Amino acid sequence: MEFIECPECGESNRKGLFRCWKCKESLNPEIKPVTPEIKPTHVAVALSELPSDQAVSQDLGVCRACGAKIRNGLVRCSECRTFTRPEIERIYREKVDGPE
Repeated sequence: MEFIECPECGESNRKGLFRCWKCKESLNPEIKPVTPEIKPTHVAVALSELPSDQAVSQDLGVCRACGAKIRNGLVRCSECRTFTRPEIERIYREKVDGPE
């Protein structure tokens, strides 16, 4: 195996590496690295598009097991993990345990 010396720190590196393993300096300055285009992963949302506090409070229900406030439409309570609707729990149990 052939080694080359890093021009910046003097560390030995395997021949063929692009950067020094220690200081990350380019071992071949003639070759420029390709930097991929980074696209943002978030989407800007105008505050006017967000639901108001009143709208959120109107979308709350109560867990039948623990009494915690939960968003309507959830499958399970975020506090006690109880299913919010008996028919969903029945279907889940059939899938996990098999039919009764």
